[in-house]
This record gives sequence, structure tokens and C-alpha cells, in this order.
Amino acid sequence: MVPLSVLALAATVSPSLAGPSGPAGHRTAAQNQASSPSYAFLYSAVAHVKTSNHRNLHMSVSASAAPGRSGSVSVTLTNGSEYVSGETHLWTFQAKAGTFSYSHGKGRVATGKQMGKYGLMDLSFRKKSQSTSQCAGGQGTVTRIVGSLHGKVFLNTETGSHGWGTAGSKHRSMTFSGKNTISILSSGCPIGSGGGSTPPCTRGTFWSAPYANGLSIYGSVVKAQRTVSTITATRSVTIAKPAGASRLDEMIAKEPAPAQQGSNLQITTSGTAITGGATISGSSPSNNSYQCKVGGQSHTEHNSVYTGSWSPKPSSALAVHFQATGRLSGPQSGTGSFTTASY
Repeated sequence: MVPLSVLALAATVSPSLAGPSGPAGHRTAAQNQASSPSYAFLYSAVAHVKTSNHRNLHMSVSASAAPGRSGSVSVTLTNGSEYVSGETHLWTFQAKAGTFSYSHGKGRVATGKQMGKYGLMDLSFRKKSQSTSQCAGGQGTVTRIVGSLHGKVFLNTETGSHGWGTAGSKHRSMTFSGKNTISILSSGCPIGSGGGSTPPCTRGTFWSAPYANGLSIYGSVVKAQRTVSTITATRSVTIAKPAGASRLDEMIAKEPAPAQQGSNLQITTSGTAITGGATISGSSPSNNSYQCKVGGQSHTEHNSVYTGSWSPKPSSALAVHFQATGRLSGPQSGTGSFTTASY
């Protein structure tokens, strides 16, 4: 899966770069190519922070820049393992040209007042090592610079006293210990491609609920060395001010694997972050096959796609319980789908 921050940053540089994502396209990512030279992306290591209301969270920051164009800055807070489990929120703000810069081994992110009431960033990057390689597909190059990142980050989550409060400080500096990376992509280099043209092989079940209340809910059961079953819920919220700002909410919970009976899929939960259940009553499957790779070996993956009505559990429809932003109800009706994959 392409991390939220990658897609959010790519989209702010150019909306077409975000590409498709979602449960039915579990192997898709942004394949569009940069049309101008020297796109730059900063991704920080993860730092531990304690919020103003005493919640222990993990913070990371990111930034993007493009020649002669506005870019973006983002702050991510999570109470779990980012993009693996737990609750994650990503705030993204448009940034004028020059907000994020890098030259001769030194980088800087300085937002000033561009984040409005939500906070600020004033960070310095120093190079430790650098490498250049060909991009996927052999078009263009990517230069990766690893270095230190230190300075001030302050975020007002605007989620209320019972939410996540404020994180970081306007006055005290912090250090993002670990691997901080700046990637500079030349013209023709795919953004967020993740590899070559042959997709990796998968074995498991992937399902998608109808879109409702601004909420996308989907699940996956991946069968590899061990079976991992998760349900993911995501929502995008437009922030009124400053202009162009947004927040992405994501919850990932480990849940029981759904039970398939013929063309029907029964979805259940056992935790407290995502509750309830539903059934997808599918039609006859649509079957397709294509080449895939695992461990450098080529295989043929076989997919069966079922589409049908979505019926919530009578006593308890699916619901997502965000600690920071509250409860969101899942769909009551509509069309859902699931795919079974094997090779």
C-alpha cells in the first residue's frame, strides 16, 4: 500500500500524480511521471511526542517542492504503527515556492504563518549520505539524500479537549532521530511507483464496502508466511482555512478473516476501534488472470471478483471509533465487492 503521505504530497504537486488507490485496486499506485525536472520530497523519521492532553503519539513530517510551483507540508500523528495498525491522522497544507528547499547538503522547511492556527514548521536538514539510481522503468533518476532533521514543529489538531490536543512546540526544538530522507526526482521518474511493471503475487481476499458518510471502508486477508486480516477505514476532510488544507483520517484494525460461503462474504469484528459487521451478497464471479512475480519467479495469479448488495449486521452496522475525531457510521446499504486471489 502506498502511504497516505506519499499520495497526499504527490497530489499537491500535481493532482494527476495521486493515482488510484483502494481495496479493489490493492496493487495499484501512482504511475504517472513527473513532467518537470527536480521534484523534491522530504520524509522524516518518526519522533515520539506527548500531546497537551497527555496522549503518547508518534509524529512524522513531510514536504514537497517543484520548480516554480507551490508545494506542500504535512504532519502525521499516529497512536499505532503508521500505515500498519492503529489510528493515523495526516494534516496537509499548501506551501508557497521556497518553503521547502535543498542545496549543497543543506535543507530547510520554514512555513511561517502558512499553516494558520494549526501551527508551524521550522526545520533544518543536514546531509549524511547520498546515492543516485535509475527510476523504475529506466526513465529518469532519483537521488536519495539521508540526513539529520532538527527544529521546531507545532501542530494544533483542532480536535477538542477530548481529542488529541496540541503536539510539539513553537519554542522548543525536537530531533527526528532515524532515517530522514530527501528524494529528488528528475523528469520521467514515476512518483510512488513502487517497482517494475510486473505486479507482486498475492494470495487472499480483498473486500470493499459502499462509500458512505465520506468514509471508505475496505478489508484484506493476506496469506503469506502467516495470515493477516485487517479492516481499514479512511476519510478525507477539507479544512476551510488556510486555503487548500486538508486532513486524512485512517484507522487500521486487525480483525477476524471474513467467512466466504459461495458468492457471499460475511464480515465480522472483534475489537473496539472498528465494530459491527456486514454481508456482501455477491453475484457470479468475474474471473481474470495475469502474470505476477514473487521471489524473482514468475507466476500466474487468478482473481475472482464478486459484486453484490451490502447488508449491515441487523444488531450492529459497521462503525469506526476514532479517538481523535469521534465515531463514524458505516454504510447501511449499497453495492459492495470482494476479490479472491491465488497463484
